[in-house]
Amino acid sequence: MNSTATAYLPFDTVWKMRIDHPYSLFVREGAILWSCGQCPLDNLGNVLHPGDLLRQAYSVAGFIRKFLTEMQSRTSSIGRLVVYYVKTAPDDAARLKRLFHREFGQSVQVVPVAVPHFYYDGMLIEVDVFASDEKAEGISLVDEETGLTLEVSDAGPFVWASVSSPRAAFKEIGPRLNELLVRADLSRDCLFAEQWFVPAGNEAHDGVFSGRDDRVVQNAVRVSDADAEVMAELTFAKAPVAAGLPRKTGSDTDHLSMSLRIADGHFHLTA
Repeated sequence: MNSTATAYLPFDTVWKMRIDHPYSLFVREGAILWSCGQCPLDNLGNVLHPGDLLRQAYSVAGFIRKFLTEMQSRTSSIGRLVVYYVKTAPDDAARLKRLFHREFGQSVQVVPVAVPHFYYDGMLIEVDVFASDEKAEGISLVDEETGLTLEVSDAGPFVWASVSSPRAAFKEIGPRLNELLVRADLSRDCLFAEQWFVPAGNEAHDGVFSGRDDRVVQNAVRVSDADAEVMAELTFAKAPVAAGLPRKTGSDTDHLSMSLRIADGHFHLTA
């Protein structure tokens, strides 16, 4: 599909949520597709397979496959899945990675993020999808000494990258990641968006992630699983990124941290 027009997949064609939902199941902009959180719900808003994480994951995989077809795309276009889940067993993150890799291929970046609970009783998973019809085969780079892993996929307009690191390597992430980025031919000057996920109870300063004083990660999320790896989802533009901060308007905004990045007709705002 080569059209540059924006296309939307209406939300209420499948699920009847119990809350207002002013958003779409999927949005396409040219070759790129993004989804809202894909949920294990039936068309009446009831939770499918309550309390069963893996069965719910299979249901969500089925929805993703169906919705991509309706958006005139295919599962091979999937570059990244951010999998929010409620931990039920110590190996849930690994099991979810294996499941989604079996469903959609080994080149898909799977970022498991543990959360305390969802808004419906018995619901244990919700998945965000990043896809591109121009996605190239991905690569995976590993720092052999620490086990830090960088997965990279060229999505056409953007490059998607995912980071995972054992907790033992936490304080070395900055310099180790810089080395992997160089090997992947990725420049921090083109870093468009980033989101870090840190195990609960880890108090290391955010600056250890970035390795640069002027690019400190300020919005790291503490996940509910104290045993989880440090993870991140990164998006790189194909050209240098212009950065800026919205002007503060008064004392009411003093507690906010905001970052604005602009590249090639797109912008990313983090607050």
